[in-house]
Amino acid sequence: MSNRSKAMKAVDEFASHDEIIDRIKDIVSRNNGGRMVFDADIEGILRLPKNHLGCVKKRVQKTLYIDVLKLCARTGLDPMKLLF
Repeated sequence: MSNRSKAMKAVDEFASHDEIIDRIKDIVSRNNGGRMVFDADIEGILRLPKNHLGCVKKRVQKTLYIDVLKLCARTGLDPMKLLF
């Protein structure tokens, strides 16, 4: 099995986009005293263009995983808690 095949198999084991986004919302909400967190807030946190998160969720684009890993690198969050 090639490295690319192994990587794609790992991606298939990731949590769904909605689960990942909900986990990020939970973390942000806890850090902000229980304040509601919306998709627009998540777009800002992930440094995505405005209204891009809806497209990512609708089309199940793999780019969300890269954006989440970048967030983890910037903030020190554990990617295992968000992705699996």
